[in-house]
Amino acid sequence: MNDGAHGIRRDIARLKQNRRPTAVRYPVAIRRKVIALARRRRIRGAGIAALARELGLADWTVALWLRKTSAPVLRAVEIAPATPAPAVATPVLITPQGVRIEGATVEALATLLRALQ
Repeated sequence: MNDGAHGIRRDIARLKQNRRPTAVRYPVAIRRKVIALARRRRIRGAGIAALARELGLADWTVALWLRKTSAPVLRAVEIAPATPAPAVATPVLITPQGVRIEGATVEALATLLRALQ
């Protein structure tokens, strides 16, 4: 059953050479070849584990690649102009204790601040 598996196995072996199993980063081209091969084999009734052993991969890797085949979806967005922040008509006093006082005049806030000191 040589439907390109030998060449893929050779490419995978070359990538794994002198590396820890968790340090191998497989190129997208190899992933696509493995996915296409796995789909063809699954149609004929072959299992993922057998293919993974044949290629020199972990079966969970092949299963993961088969699940993650959808391309990211790009959506159109519209960028709206920024709305200006509303101008504060009255001053606001926030004390160090966290008390917020709004709606008073500057003179009233100054008087209150002096009284709190």
